[in-house]
Amino acid sequence: MSGFQSDIERKVLAGERLTGEDAVALLKSHDLNFLAALADWKRKQVTDPARVTYNIGRNINYTNVCWVRCKFCAFYRKPGDDEGYVLPVETVLEKCGELVRAGGREVLLQGGLHPKLKIEWYEDLLRAMKAAWPVDIHGFSSTEINYIAHISRLSLEETLRRLRDAGLDSIPGAAEMIVDSVRDAIAPFKEKSERWTELMRTAHRLG
Repeated sequence: MSGFQSDIERKVLAGERLTGEDAVALLKSHDLNFLAALADWKRKQVTDPARVTYNIGRNINYTNVCWVRCKFCAFYRKPGDDEGYVLPVETVLEKCGELVRAGGREVLLQGGLHPKLKIEWYEDLLRAMKAAWPVDIHGFSSTEINYIAHISRLSLEETLRRLRDAGLDSIPGAAEMIVDSVRDAIAPFKEKSERWTELMRTAHRLG
């Protein structure tokens, strides 16, 4: 065991909070077994060791229409394509109902960048979901939110605030790759890493 691992182990066993520097050191060490062992030890201290937990969630892809044409995506259809779709709100609500009846709560809501769906469409969808079912909505990639802001002529902060107020509970990281040279090669029309960072900082500030 290396010196930094001994220091981190001591902190964990003593109940001390790890620092950002500790987290970076763990990441760079690539020692998954060490990290897993500490995580398992900590879990057993704060929960019933004989129990594990899991979440029942559901992905709902509300549209596959997207103009971005990422090289790794086989899901999208160009605007106007016969295979493109936008799910009716009623269909989304049916899917939420199936989730709740199965004992789940979390909905991951994601789709493509549809050029005709402005923020009002998303607000109506979120409000309808919250009114119909007790679900936690984890939704919209940073690219989706950036595009909603763009076509709705809103700032990132106003877009995030309105989505939150309509019922959005949390957003995924969805960075995929934040090295711009790689990002430009696989998804040249997505926002730059600086914009991704700005959105995430804004979202965390808004809560």
